[in-house]
Amino acid sequence: MERCFSGLSWKILIEYLDDIIVFARTFEELKRLELVFDRLQQTGLKLKPNKCVLFAPVIELLGHKMSEYGVESDPKKVDATRHWPTTSSVTEVRSFIGLVSYGIRFVRGFAELARPLHDLTKKNVFFDWTMQCQNAFDSLKDALTSVSVLAFRSEDETFILDTDASGCGILCDQKIVACSCKLCQILSPLFVGKKVHT
Repeated sequence: MERCFSGLSWKILIEYLDDIIVFARTFEELKRLELVFDRLQQTGLKLKPNKCVLFAPVIELLGHKMSEYGVESDPKKVDATRHWPTTSSVTEVRSFIGLVSYGIRFVRGFAELARPLHDLTKKNVFFDWTMQCQNAFDSLKDALTSVSVLAFRSEDETFILDTDASGCGILCDQKIVACSCKLCQILSPLFVGKKVHT
């Protein structure tokens, strides 16, 4: 799939395994579909019409909900997080960490917040649910059930990119403050060749 859409990814579409999302702001921009269909035909790939959705205002993919406003957590995942009971075993801690991992890009300092819980899952560690574990559990639940939307960039306004010594950037785009190494890795191809304002 990556070879099929070489040069188009993150410019007019996003592909993930066998999913293709072509994005456009106007109906005129939907001419991009012709380019996508041509590439699919050239590589011999086919679409199943019953799995195609056109003009979708909201798309749910990989535990996220994407719309014209940006990317937000899937409400089902948020609800499951909100109602997760306090854990009492290593297996339950692993399940909770698996559930809340969708929020890595939404919560600043996610790894540090989750550290006491990760420590409980290490080999040869006695399961002891301490106050530190409870605080981490509650903090993650609170952070993930009150997350905001990570908004998309606007071509019409100035971008400001602040970085620190870790090599991880904080993207400040008009009203957005999104901080996540993973997010910066995902967004970095969008800024290649863009004018830098100092």
